[in-house]
Amino acid sequence: MPQTSKDFQKANSRLGLVWQMGNGWLGSKVTQHFQPFAKEWITVSRGQQNPSTLQLDLYDKQSYEVLAQKLECSAPDYFLIHLPPSEELKGLLGFLLQSQINSPVIYSSSIGIYYPDQGIVNEKSAVRPGLLNELEALVLQMKNPLIIRWGGLIAPERQLEKYLALKNQIPRPYAPVNLIHTDDCLKLLAHIFQMQSFPTQILNAVTINHLDRLSYYRNLRSQFDFNDLRKGKKVTSLYQLNFT
Repeated sequence: MPQTSKDFQKANSRLGLVWQMGNGWLGSKVTQHFQPFAKEWITVSRGQQNPSTLQLDLYDKQSYEVLAQKLECSAPDYFLIHLPPSEELKGLLGFLLQSQINSPVIYSSSIGIYYPDQGIVNEKSAVRPGLLNELEALVLQMKNPLIIRWGGLIAPERQLEKYLALKNQIPRPYAPVNLIHTDDCLKLLAHIFQMQSFPTQILNAVTINHLDRLSYYRNLRSQFDFNDLRKGKKVTSLYQLNFT
C-alpha cells in the first residue's frame, strides 16, 4: 500500500460519498489511493473504465439532466473536478453552479494562470485574463470551493527521458521550475480530506525546491540511460547493384 494511503489510514479518516469528474492521469491516481477509504466513490468519465464509473459525455448538455438527477439523489461529501480547461468545461461548471451544490468542491487548476515573468507569486498575485481565470471565477461562486493550482506534475512513469532526448535547446534556461510529484499531490489531498473546512479558497501546490530549468534538466538527464532511445535499424543490402 502506498505511503500516502498508510498515513491516511493511520489518521482513522473515512471519506463518505465522493464524486470525481475526470479520470485522467491525476484523477486515476486519486481514485486508486482514496477509493478504498470512501463509503462510495463515483467517477464521472467520458468512457466506461470500471464498475464505479458513471459514463456520461461531460460536454453534452443532454447529459446534464442525468447528472442533476444523480446529484439530487446522492449529494456527495466531496466533489472533485480533474478536467482540462475548455469552453465545454466552462459550460459544465456553469451548470454545476446553477445546481447549487452544497458539497465541498475541489477543482484542479494550474499555475499557468500566472504571468510567466511575474517573479515571486502567491495565491493573492495577479493572474492572466483568459479561460483559466474564467473557469476559476465560476468555481469561486460555488458554496464551498477549493481551487488547487497544481505545478507541473512529475512521476517516474511519465517517461521524461523521452521528452528530454528530443530537446536540443532549453527555452528560458535560467527561469525557475515549479513542479510537484504525484506522491505529494496525494499527501496534500489526504491532508485536505482530514480538515473540517478549507482554510482558503485558492491553494498553490508546488515543491519548495525551485531549480532553474537548465540545472533541473541537466540533473534529470544524468539519471537516465538513453541507449534504449538510440536503438533502431539501419537497412543495408547484401547485393551492391549501384543503382543510386
